[in-house]
Amino acid sequence: MIAEITTALSGVNTAIQIAKVAIGVQQDVAIKLEINKMLDAVLEAKTGLLAASERIAALQEELRQANAKLAAEAELSSYAYVQLETGAQVVTRHAGGNGLQYCPTCFGSKQLRVLQTEHDDSYLRCYICNGVFKRDFRDDQAIERSLNSRERY
Repeated sequence: MIAEITTALSGVNTAIQIAKVAIGVQQDVAIKLEINKMLDAVLEAKTGLLAASERIAALQEELRQANAKLAAEAELSSYAYVQLETGAQVVTRHAGGNGLQYCPTCFGSKQLRVLQTEHDDSYLRCYICNGVFKRDFRDDQAIERSLNSRERY
């Protein structure tokens, strides 16, 4: 009987040890499960941070472009249309100008293109849009003679 009790106690001890191991394994699984949940949350936070960083970069680029556009608009606002004696309109700088005249057609497209004198300084030409603006009241026949004389040389 003692042998049977000893065997039974040994079996109980073995069962207790197995139960302890099982509880330990269960606890390890629960801990691992919680660690996995925590890692998922960290990964989700990293993903959100990456998306926020990309959005910030896009907004910074948008701001840079808006500032550049604003600076260009401010620069263009220092120019104005003026009417020549002939009635032709050109663009010049308000105050502190350099005396240059700019193409009104290109200026309408937010570009500054300097007009070049042509035909005895009687015309101004834009070599970008090919606009021609009469600058003074000189006789057109004199201009034609001047052009013809240039062609001979």
